[in-house]
Amino acid sequence: MTGKKYDSCTEYWMNPQDCTFRGEFEQMYQEIEDPWGCQAGALSLHNKMFLDILFDGCCYKNILDVGCGTGGFTKQLFERNNGGAVCGCDISATAVQKAKNLYSQIDFRQLNILDANDNEFGPFDMIICSEILWYILDGLEATYSKMVSWLTSAGKLGVHQFFPSCQNFGKCALDGLKGFDAFIASSTCLSYERKVVSYTDDGMVLLATFVKKDGK
Repeated sequence: MTGKKYDSCTEYWMNPQDCTFRGEFEQMYQEIEDPWGCQAGALSLHNKMFLDILFDGCCYKNILDVGCGTGGFTKQLFERNNGGAVCGCDISATAVQKAKNLYSQIDFRQLNILDANDNEFGPFDMIICSEILWYILDGLEATYSKMVSWLTSAGKLGVHQFFPSCQNFGKCALDGLKGFDAFIASSTCLSYERKVVSYTDDGMVLLATFVKKDGK
């Protein structure tokens, strides 16, 4: 596509010169049709593994997919959930409109979850966070607190996240998977239910579900 502000989708959310956060997601979705490959990668190996971990023979009354982008993975959740309600939300209005155009049978909403009212959503049996960690570091504890408040007492949080072997962004706030594990243990009421770590040539992919400690 011609006339793009930056050469790559990464540059819309991060300044490569000093590794500071830009967060220009709306312009990114306006200028790039499918910046993260939500459609092409919807049935990637890691996504398939993640779906198996999330469902494992069960379904959920309702699911929220946070940071759904153009909805490719949200559609997979919808198809696997056997009739249970699925909602996708994203901070970009353009991304949400693209998702609605592609999958009109699914509820998509434009939303910054930190700005949402506590009673706006939920409670959910499952909330999905797929590849959004690096975009929420400035409000990490508040974001997780909000999502936990939207879970039922027996609800689960599903996390799919890549951790690069050479992390250039946000290392002071959260250093790789070990930093994420420390954050979960010290700053949330969550504990691992299932945890799979897949090693790639350039890092690790975490595929996991979390539950509230003691159903809090």
